[in-house]
Amino acid sequence: MHCVVLVVLLATIQSATAGSKLPSTGRVVWYIPEAMHLIRTADEVYICPVTLTDKDGEVTPHGNYKHLRRLDADARRKLGRLLGNERNWFHGSDNTITVGYERRNVGFIFRRG
Repeated sequence: MHCVVLVVLLATIQSATAGSKLPSTGRVVWYIPEAMHLIRTADEVYICPVTLTDKDGEVTPHGNYKHLRRLDADARRKLGRLLGNERNWFHGSDNTITVGYERRNVGFIFRRG
């Protein structure tokens, strides 16, 4: 069983390579062929709300798995086409500052096998 929690994967990659001398492109999910292949070929995809906590500059995602929902086949195919193509990812940084509201975040679990 292959399973990836996209948000957790991103956080793990970031923390594991924080001290690395690799270029920043080595820290993004579209740079990991196995992750991109799983996104494109997943048999099942689940979605859940995710909250982020920031403690001492370390951002940690927390999935609300009580609200985990399986996507139907059409949504799974569309999401796989969207996220499974490196050209659809934003290759930059977001330095947007928000005040007064919590962003709504979601996490995806891709499963094959």
